[in-house]
Amino acid sequence: MKKKGEAHMEEKPKVKAKRKWTVVLIFILILGTIAAILAINRPIHYKKIREKKKAEVQIDTSQFTADSLQGLTASVSNLEAVKGYHPDASLNQITHDTNVIKKLEADISKVDFDTPGTYDITYNVTVYCKALKAYIDQKPRIDIQKASNGQTYKIPLKGKIQVVEKDQALKDSASGRYIYGLQMQMRQE
Repeated sequence: MKKKGEAHMEEKPKVKAKRKWTVVLIFILILGTIAAILAINRPIHYKKIREKKKAEVQIDTSQFTADSLQGLTASVSNLEAVKGYHPDASLNQITHDTNVIKKLEADISKVDFDTPGTYDITYNVTVYCKALKAYIDQKPRIDIQKASNGQTYKIPLKGKIQVVEKDQALKDSASGRYIYGLQMQMRQE
C-alpha cells in the first residue's frame, strides 16, 4: 500500500505534461488563427496595390506627336530601295532608340517597288509612354531606361522612300547610303 504522499508525487509529472500540451495546443491555435486572417486579407491588399499602380501608370498621350520622336530615330525621309525589291514592313535598317521605341513598322502598301519614283510612307512607331515622357521632360538617361516597359502608344510618322534603278543604287551605295535590296540583288547575279 502506498503512503499518502507517494500517490500525490506520482500524479505531479502527469499534470505537468498535460499542462505543457495544453499550452502548445493553444499556441498552435493562435498561430493558425493569425495565419488564416492574413491569408484572407492578403488578396484584397494585393488587389488594392495593383489598382493603385494601374492608376499611376496611365500617362496622358495627347502630348505625343511625331515631333516628340525627334532624336530617337534616324531620318525616315531619305530611304532608298532598288527596283524590284519588296522589303518587309519593319524596314529594319532604320536605327532607333530601343529604350523608348518598342516597335517601328512602315505602311508600304502604297509603294510600287517595281516602278522607280519617290513614295510617301507612314511609320507606326510604338513607344513606351513612360520612357517617351521621361525623354520629353529631359530626364537623365538612366530614368529613360528604367521606364522602358508598361503602357504603349502608336505615333504615326511621315517619311519617304525612293525606288531607284540598280545603276543609281550602286552610285548611292558608294557614297555610304544603305539601299534596301541591293546586297540581295548583287548575290543573285
